[in-house]
Amino acid sequence: MNPGITDKEKQNLFDSIFENIYQVFLKIDLLTGDGVTLAAKDSAWKASTGMRFNFEKIIYTYILDVSADADPMKTLNELKLENVSARLQESPVYEVYNTVHGKEGHLRVCGFTFFRGDGDIIYLGIRDATGGFNDVNAHIRKLERALQKADKESDEKNTFLTLLSRNVRTPLYSIMGLTRAAESDLGSNTAFDDYLHKVSMSGTYMNETINDVLDLRRISRNEIVLKEEEIYLKPFFEEIQRMIAPSMYEKGLIFRMNTENVSDLTVMADHHCLQQIQLKLLQSAINYTIQGGRIDLDVRELFRTQEMVTLEFSVRDRGIVIDQERLKVLFQPYDYLKSKIDSHIGSLDIDLIILKSYVRAMGTDTLTAESDASRGTRISVTLTVPLADEQYEERPDSQEMDFSGKRVLVVDDNEINLEIVRKILYSRNIEVVSAKNGQEAVDLFRRENGRYDLILMDILMPVMDGLEATRKIRAMRDIPGAAHVPIIAMTANAFRENFEESFNAGMDAHLVKPIEPERLIMVMSDVMGRREQV
Repeated sequence: MNPGITDKEKQNLFDSIFENIYQVFLKIDLLTGDGVTLAAKDSAWKASTGMRFNFEKIIYTYILDVSADADPMKTLNELKLENVSARLQESPVYEVYNTVHGKEGHLRVCGFTFFRGDGDIIYLGIRDATGGFNDVNAHIRKLERALQKADKESDEKNTFLTLLSRNVRTPLYSIMGLTRAAESDLGSNTAFDDYLHKVSMSGTYMNETINDVLDLRRISRNEIVLKEEEIYLKPFFEEIQRMIAPSMYEKGLIFRMNTENVSDLTVMADHHCLQQIQLKLLQSAINYTIQGGRIDLDVRELFRTQEMVTLEFSVRDRGIVIDQERLKVLFQPYDYLKSKIDSHIGSLDIDLIILKSYVRAMGTDTLTAESDASRGTRISVTLTVPLADEQYEERPDSQEMDFSGKRVLVVDDNEINLEIVRKILYSRNIEVVSAKNGQEAVDLFRRENGRYDLILMDILMPVMDGLEATRKIRAMRDIPGAAHVPIIAMTANAFRENFEESFNAGMDAHLVKPIEPERLIMVMSDVMGRREQV
């Protein structure tokens, strides 16, 4: 025999729940709409204990009297018996919350909890729910403080990485620049030539390593944000060829590039992202191609509409063969690859992790690899990108532009950097004026009445940084050309947000040190040409 729960036990349980949780407890008949107060601590309800009343009429008066909500009618609609009945069909418990004016003017949260009874009978407990909400709010505030702390720590790390990048790149730029200058002055008939070349290549490798570290940092934080830019593919691939040529030459590789099928196209894509895809495709091939081998880059158009074009970028080499098992793990993290791949391709992983991440960022996973003894290894990427509204005719190479007589203001607080830039510009018959901080640049620009064809501006400098100097120059309404003089950032700041800061300040381009002379001349030609068109 199951004794169950006695009436006395039920009464004790009710008294305990009421004493510890509720201020008011009502019994409501859904058929008649009548309510009865079973128990109450609140003086406003206590007088009606045991009395029958119209529930919706009484609750209407109560809510309008104590509610602190901007829209009490919303709460009243939620408390209508028709709505309550429908909700209790879905769940045995239905809750409504309303902010009310408490004693001494303090705001409180009032909770209305409805329970299903027998037949058409339901029960309502009214309680002060402020404590629970305070606990939740306290937890939310704790989480917000933790988030703010994490954001602050992240910002501090970003600042540290920016400064670290600058502190490494600045001397690296000096080493590479002075090495090129020494090679140019000494010629190839000296015993120093070979040493200088090796120093230059080591500097290039170090710079690529820094770029890889920064790229991996962006990838790990999901910070690859694409910026749609107009890219004319002919000069784009000419630049790729110039950038990869030293690595090919150093390893004694034969390099062929076929882009004739797409060279006249102008597309809309993120320049850095598309450039990294090409460079990592080629660098991965260099990593596992033996000395004296051959590497081919083929770019072809697969499909085109009036608005979009699908392009395939493929790199084929005649290096070592990668077996099918290795191909499956080709794009996995370094720790996994380390135990799978021999020393011939030990650095392949970093290039391909970055490659895979940039391909995904551009909205596709179409990255394939195949390898056999007869044809070597081929890695390909397929991308669909928008066509630019205007397709341009072939443009002259930047090196063909005549810079003779042009006047350039170079702003940098590092004397060695100034010396390197002067040498590059002097070789183009350019007149060079220099300043060592942003304030000097602003003063010179005003004193000379803006008589400069272009400004090369460092960012992190004492007295006044390059961003502020650019904003002040752009704001000189009384100086002719101040709004249009080309300004190029030349800085060690390499994060994506640094590019945005430069453009937002009014700069036309952002170059990251160390800068290849050919790259500098090409960008100078491009921005000066665009300004002349304006």
